[in-house]
Amino acid sequence: MKKQILFSLFISFSLGVFLQDLSELSWQQSNIITTLGAISLGLIWVKADWLVRGRIWLLNIFFLCFGVFTHYLNSEKSVLPSVSKKEELVFKIEQKLNSTAKNKRYEITAFHQNQSFKAVLSVPKDLEELDYKHYYQSQLSLYPLESSKNNYQFDYAKFQARKGVYYRAYARDLRKAPKSELTFSEKMKQWRLEFLSNIDKNEKLSQQTRAFLKGIVLADRTEVDAGTNSNFRRSGLAHILAISGTHIAIIFGMVYMLLRLVLPVRFRIGVILLSLSLIWAFTWFIDWGNSVVRACIMLTVYFGFILLQRKPQVLDSLALAGLGILMVDTQELFSVGFQLSFSAVLGIYWFNRPMIRLFPNPRNKIQKLLLYTFTMSTAAQLGTMPIVIYYFHQYSAWSILANLLVLPLMEIVIILSFLITIVFGLGIYWNWLSFTYDWLIKALLRLIGFFGKIEIGSFQDIPLSIWEMGIWAVGLYFLREILIRFTWRGFMRLMFSVLLFFGIKMWLDIRAYHDKEAKWHYHYRTKVFSVLDKGKVCFWVADEDNLETLESNLIKPYVISKRAESYKVKMMSKEVDEVIFNGKRYLFQ
Repeated sequence: MKKQILFSLFISFSLGVFLQDLSELSWQQSNIITTLGAISLGLIWVKADWLVRGRIWLLNIFFLCFGVFTHYLNSEKSVLPSVSKKEELVFKIEQKLNSTAKNKRYEITAFHQNQSFKAVLSVPKDLEELDYKHYYQSQLSLYPLESSKNNYQFDYAKFQARKGVYYRAYARDLRKAPKSELTFSEKMKQWRLEFLSNIDKNEKLSQQTRAFLKGIVLADRTEVDAGTNSNFRRSGLAHILAISGTHIAIIFGMVYMLLRLVLPVRFRIGVILLSLSLIWAFTWFIDWGNSVVRACIMLTVYFGFILLQRKPQVLDSLALAGLGILMVDTQELFSVGFQLSFSAVLGIYWFNRPMIRLFPNPRNKIQKLLLYTFTMSTAAQLGTMPIVIYYFHQYSAWSILANLLVLPLMEIVIILSFLITIVFGLGIYWNWLSFTYDWLIKALLRLIGFFGKIEIGSFQDIPLSIWEMGIWAVGLYFLREILIRFTWRGFMRLMFSVLLFFGIKMWLDIRAYHDKEAKWHYHYRTKVFSVLDKGKVCFWVADEDNLETLESNLIKPYVISKRAESYKVKMMSKEVDEVIFNGKRYLFQ
């Protein structure tokens, strides 16, 4: 803790946020915690010997209490206006969301009797694209977002509530009026929207290529189709499609190298400062993002250390990035993107150097590139694997090979995509450039699709509890010691964590195998009845048309939560409202 003070403070602050979210302390209770934090901060200045030795612990207690209080302030629910199911309202858009088969979706701020509230708006796809230059008016059908009645399903209402969104809305038509003045943030968002629109106007590019280009540079994945998303996820390459620290590092490196070529050597400090300014402007332009902001803060801290002629510290940079993001919005701690981004960097920090030492020194640049690509991608995957399996319940054994083949290509693809975005965004369309880029991206997507469709070595529907994830993380912590230097003490620690993991997994599997349950499931208005017995589930579904949606949103989550070995689906009449099973009556409510 003494060597990594900033990182320990980040962990303490995060723990405070988590404890407040878990316990939901009242105003009086949070004040008591805040007072405790203030006392611990005051004791730091007392010069008693026993307190001097414990200053770091006192500082960590303060940050833990500060995390509790900050999250309490960020968790207060806004006072929502009283609205009816149908309201004629004026609204503006905040951001575009992923489209569905029938509708375009936006996050909006609506205004009702001098009050405002946020909602998820769905409009027909044949309506024109909404922008930031206009206010819109329509008769909205409003429905409060409700938490799922099934505790094993993704809680969409809770997810949106963390962003201050409590309603979903539908509009059949729209009327618009121009805004008298745009804020700087709205101007940036509108400029980005115009870039996206200009890319869509290039008919020489296929729809898949346009969606890929918008996602990889402008962080707009709203038009990426489900098949492409699935291929990236199944192949372990989802981090490529989401603009992340890798993208920022490559773009920053390109800008930095260009400025070094243009400006004289004596302007070295100016080159660094200008490069950082441009990358922060780009971050603002693409509407921020956990991994992007984290990468920018880490780059800024890294070069700050260099300018101050101090050795850069990865964990200090990571801690400052985490504290900066969480102090602005503590809800980001519960974002999967935030967790994956930081665990990937931790994985690289923890495993990359020990893994490099296992291999002979590279003899040339190609060997060095391949070695570093392999070790960094493997280290990042080790760091994120428990979280990925906990949330997404799948893993591909081919992901390391896929990263080894695709990542070296991505440096060229990202730089080319960045330059092409500027060209297309300015409305300049060269046929030869469009054709070449389209062919390149189609080839890349085919390669990724190849890895995504390999069934052998692809593991789906993996159950993993939070206890298993925690023990897995402890095992990864002990693994580093073995990679650096084999010792029997380190080996026994690792084996203990492995045996503990499999012991808990076996206990949970046996307990789940003996579970018996018959119940109705609720998914909007669809009726689903299931019977669980000895690790097997049989579902009776009343809506055959939505079977694929039900399978991904209800059936598989239930099977995973019950750690079932297999399941089958049968059809039943929509008129069925009650089932008698083993002499017990089950009514659909």
